[in-house]
Amino acid sequence: MNSERLLYALEIVILFSIPLIMIIFFKSIFNPYFKWDGIKIVFTHFQEKPSFTGIGTASYSLLGYYYLGIFNRLFKKKVKPLKLYQAIGIGIVGIMNLFTSVFIPLGLNGIDTIDNYTFPWIATADSMHMEFGFIERVLFLFLLLYIGMALVGVTISWHVSLEYFKSCTPQINWKNINVVQYFYVLLFITIILICGIFLDETDVYYVTKLYFSLLVFVNVFVTALMFWIKRRAKVK
Repeated sequence: MNSERLLYALEIVILFSIPLIMIIFFKSIFNPYFKWDGIKIVFTHFQEKPSFTGIGTASYSLLGYYYLGIFNRLFKKKVKPLKLYQAIGIGIVGIMNLFTSVFIPLGLNGIDTIDNYTFPWIATADSMHMEFGFIERVLFLFLLLYIGMALVGVTISWHVSLEYFKSCTPQINWKNINVVQYFYVLLFITIILICGIFLDETDVYYVTKLYFSLLVFVNVFVTALMFWIKRRAKVK
């Protein structure tokens, strides 16, 4: 699937996910068991230094420019810069998304018990129920949303990774078909199967923690590389 068709397909998934996001958001905020005291306690620790892994985890939300390296080719015309109110609106929506992702589980589960959950949002959704309708628990709606968003993230990441690898490898044609992309797909599947067989949940946790720690150095290196490439392009 080419990049343009992929974006159209993912746009449909996101449009169907927006009503589920709004339902879960309002059910959480207006839940009578939602406690703002737990959120207030978090703000009392603002003077404490974050861990290095925490900084790397926070930088994961800024990986959009990696994807633009591939999807930028779809912009045939010059993109106009955002107006001030558009930039402010996007910033407000993004900040609300980040804050609600962290603070809603804290408000419903409490700051003392949230650390005991491997998947805090699943436990949070399971603690709420629907008063009306044939779906009793919010967990079922959340699982639909979780699967949809996971498919969006995985599909974009796989597609961008495949395109980056293809751009770094000479094209090899067999019967007018580029076999390089199939080689990388097979390589990805093999790595995932090996990890699924030999790694348990604890190992995956530590590998993910290492990934987020290394992400800081990768982001700095890639950003510096992009500035260097742009500067060299201007010189030429």
